[in-house]
Amino acid sequence: MKDIHQEDSNDFVPDNSTGTVFIRIAVPELKNQKCLQFQLDDTVWQAKQRILAAFAKDLRDALNYGLYLPPMNGRAGKFLEEERFLKEYPLQGPIGFLEFKYKRRVYKLMQLNPRKLKQLHSKSNLKHFLEFVRNGNVERINKMTSKGLDPNFHDQDNGETPLTVAATLGRDKTREVMITLVSGGAHIDFRNRSGLTAMHRAAIVGNAEAIKTLLDLGASADYKDGRGLTPLYYSVSNDTNQACTEMLLHERAYVGTHDDQGWCEIHQACRYGRVQHLEHLLFYGAELDVQNASGNTPLHVCAAYNQEACARVLLFRGADRSIMNYSNQTAYQVAVIANNMDLADLIKNHKEEDVVPIREMPKYSERRKNASMTPSMRSLIRSRSDPRLHASVLEEQMLQASSQQNLTTLSDFYDTASYNPSYASYPSSHDYNSDSPCSLSVSSASSGPRSAVYTGQSAVKNKFYTEPRRRPLLRERSFICVKSYTANDFADLSLARGEFVKVLGVTDQGLLEGRTLDGREGNFPPTHVDEVQLRKADSLGDLVSGDIVAMHRNTLAALVMTERENDPWPGGQSQISVICVLQQSPQIRTCSVISDHRDILELMLVDCSRSHCVNQYC
Repeated sequence: MKDIHQEDSNDFVPDNSTGTVFIRIAVPELKNQKCLQFQLDDTVWQAKQRILAAFAKDLRDALNYGLYLPPMNGRAGKFLEEERFLKEYPLQGPIGFLEFKYKRRVYKLMQLNPRKLKQLHSKSNLKHFLEFVRNGNVERINKMTSKGLDPNFHDQDNGETPLTVAATLGRDKTREVMITLVSGGAHIDFRNRSGLTAMHRAAIVGNAEAIKTLLDLGASADYKDGRGLTPLYYSVSNDTNQACTEMLLHERAYVGTHDDQGWCEIHQACRYGRVQHLEHLLFYGAELDVQNASGNTPLHVCAAYNQEACARVLLFRGADRSIMNYSNQTAYQVAVIANNMDLADLIKNHKEEDVVPIREMPKYSERRKNASMTPSMRSLIRSRSDPRLHASVLEEQMLQASSQQNLTTLSDFYDTASYNPSYASYPSSHDYNSDSPCSLSVSSASSGPRSAVYTGQSAVKNKFYTEPRRRPLLRERSFICVKSYTANDFADLSLARGEFVKVLGVTDQGLLEGRTLDGREGNFPPTHVDEVQLRKADSLGDLVSGDIVAMHRNTLAALVMTERENDPWPGGQSQISVICVLQQSPQIRTCSVISDHRDILELMLVDCSRSHCVNQYC
């Protein structure tokens, strides 16, 4: 393993540029272990699939195996949640260690006799326990789990689990029963014999109260079943309340899951004529013209199944009528072949000027905003439901919701005393943060909730200067000021737009301490700067003498706007020089240099437009 920075004798932080981590995986049932390399941005579910493929022997009920973090440093062991990222969990040493075993109840601080525990799990007791769940008898459920009964088991008759049974109960029972089961050791992502979690079952039957309860308990909206399908897919595929679909989408559920035939959620909504579900999907970024394995778009599906209401919605939002499926048929031709002539006339006579794309940006739940860039946001970016969305607006949303690969945002590297209050409701089983950001073998960049960044006035009220607490992950990084800042205290550092500053540390109040090129030092709020990367000219060609600066395109936009607003170039020189960068995901490279003189700046912008980057990046 390379590029490992040693923080102390026992703890390591891998270099974020490598993006990988080595983990030794032990399978107690097979009495075997292997050392595997994982991407830091892999979810636990993705790592689980790799592990299942790596071990030759088949495991019974493999979907209910999980990665187990053994007890360490006085912390109880726990199973990793499948939809979280590997980098969010602390692992000690240069090579981490995890067990891959069947999900059972994790007993904490319970002195249990193994023989009595085995007697407690007799077939009759398990059968009675399931009856208590079906009847909503919370008192008896709590009594049995308090004795040590493990609620993670399958019904011998139908393969259901206690939690999946609770997901189908009435509104007056389901919440209390679910909370009691989870408190008694039930795993939220434990699957029944069909591979469905309680979230899947709640989505299938349309139990909005069960979905809300599971989400409140920390469940993910993106659990996968044996076919890789999510609760959102089942919510749209089954005749359920549209409120369930809206709730899942609001919780950042992934939009674009498809089955073996390539049918996505939007195809299913059009097949069954579920107009409200379709509207919700489009609003949250579902692609209008996504094709299935036969090349059929949602409009083709409407034409084949004579779903006129859904077809009107698709056309109204800008669906492309000219797309052909793999049989070289347009949606109009499919409607004619299916003898749906009224719908065929509707498709044929629709006018482009009648298209009204969705302009409003969707609002998501704040409880999962610490996740990296959400799939729903990615699908929104590629969506044709609003082709006229301004790129800068989308970029703002992306940068607020995610940490970029090469130029990371500030909130990935420091923590403040003020966290979002919505995280206080998380159960203790999800408290995966380490005591120190330097004590992880997996990067701590996203291991905690995003900080509520400095507001500006808190530092003014602070009467005493506090020696900054150094953070190794942030030191010696270069930033550029995108918003002027005036010092409010003798310890503060005034910054002008376009001024470079090197960060030296972070104070306990959440301020950054930095040094400018002219040697001035002091504190300043992180909201006024963006990170840049400095490279030597010989590494990227002789574009400029000295260093080359690479920055986010939103940083560049802020600097260019500063030039135009504050310096009308009255025949003189501007205050700063700007370097235009062309972002070709996932890498950022320098494409041209814009001088600090007005005439040359305009000339280079024309050159950029010839390269098709001026409208998007400059």
